Amino acid sequence: MNEEISPSGQNEARDPLAGWKGTSAFIAGISAFLIAAMFGNTFFYSVFLFFPVRKIFAGFFNNKSSQVYNGLFALLCYPILKSSAGLITAASFKMLENTEVNTEGKYFFAQVLFAAAFIILALISAIFGKLMPDFKIPESVHRPLMAVAFSVTLVIGLVSFYFALLYLDGKFIRLPGAVKVMLPLLLGALWLPAFFKMQKSVFSTPEATEKSDGNAPKFSNSTTKLADVAGMNDVKEQIRLRLIEPLKNPAYAAKYGLKPGGGVLLFGPPGTGKTFLARAVAGELDLPFYMVTSADIYGKYVGESEKNIKELFENIRKNPLSVLFIDELETIFSKRTDSIHETTRKVISIVLQELDGVDQSKNPILLLGATNTPWLVDEAFLRPGRFDILAFVDLPDQMAREQILHQELRAGTLPMENGFIRYVAENTDKYSGADLKGLVVKLRQKAFDMRAASYTMQMAYEVLLKTTPSPNAEIIAKNLEWRKKQQLN
Repeated sequence: MNEEISPSGQNEARDPLAGWKGTSAFIAGISAFLIAAMFGNTFFYSVFLFFPVRKIFAGFFNNKSSQVYNGLFALLCYPILKSSAGLITAASFKMLENTEVNTEGKYFFAQVLFAAAFIILALISAIFGKLMPDFKIPESVHRPLMAVAFSVTLVIGLVSFYFALLYLDGKFIRLPGAVKVMLPLLLGALWLPAFFKMQKSVFSTPEATEKSDGNAPKFSNSTTKLADVAGMNDVKEQIRLRLIEPLKNPAYAAKYGLKPGGGVLLFGPPGTGKTFLARAVAGELDLPFYMVTSADIYGKYVGESEKNIKELFENIRKNPLSVLFIDELETIFSKRTDSIHETTRKVISIVLQELDGVDQSKNPILLLGATNTPWLVDEAFLRPGRFDILAFVDLPDQMAREQILHQELRAGTLPMENGFIRYVAENTDKYSGADLKGLVVKLRQKAFDMRAASYTMQMAYEVLLKTTPSPNAEIIAKNLEWRKKQQLN
């Protein structure tokens, strides 16, 4: 197995489960060969079963549906290939009957034709696998299924090896009686430690989590869903119709001329959950999530910023589909004026070139950006094909505030007075999601200090008297004014 490149662009150790995946796929292929050779009495043709079966299992273990399609197609065509051997041989003899080629030469010619047919079949199956729609099993389901599949292949491999030895006994080898008796126990002794080690490897190897290395962009597999996002119903509906549904149902979307990929600019006051919403989009589609800030782009040395951008897009293109989230967009892509630094000007130009160079039909990117001050963003990023959906993320309404408070307060075990959450939500107008989380911390501290038996409205009243929301009125007004201008353009 080759060393893999991490999503951050750095060389990392290969997949911790790569050994199990490769070994189990190999065992599955060998088992298919042994079973076919023992019961089919066609040793030569049984060898070919190894390849499609191994490919099917390798595709499943690596969560690559194209490999599974490839193997299944070859497996389905195997009976045709096998039955055509006699026809190919007869045709070869007929083609060479008036020549001076001897029988041995004619058989050799038949084998060449048979090998050519096998190569053609392999090419067709490879093309078939590429043409079929790709899908990935969600990691939460794929991991336990892998554990079961590993166990099954271990059992089948040992059983087929045992019966193969018995099949060969008396024909090519002679096994002592004691060995025959002890062989199942010996194989079981090999299976048990391998089984427990395999289970430990599968469930102790963590899923991909957020990581970064120096200025490398953060990468994670998000488990957040849109249902976890409080409020923002209009924004979520835009994202669902423009991004999520076309990706989940590409054939149906193509009927209406819709293509996967695109960009959403989330703008609004700080602390309203724009980053959380972006993670939810990635989690909803079970896609790699790349988060980029100005610290990930701009370097200390000449040429480092340009290098960081190119590496970012190179890594993104390795995935069939990814979510690229650019936070604090205005700090990276500020308007190109005479006063901005030359490095910033270069960065903007390079990113625009990279975005225009993305083949949305092969490796589409879902582009999401967040900013509190959209009027500072270079207008070149706002045209269709880049950030073509402009979504205003407002302060949460009362229903959303109730949902946020419920999510934050359920982490503890302290009960609440009846109607407590509604009371707090009614009295926190103009609070952002971040303000509400800060308020919950104060409520916990208050309850802890009082050694309270439950959260009460009186307690909330006392905390609210000493708490004020972030001053968002001015920034909201500017955001709404900017949105109005964009709608008029």
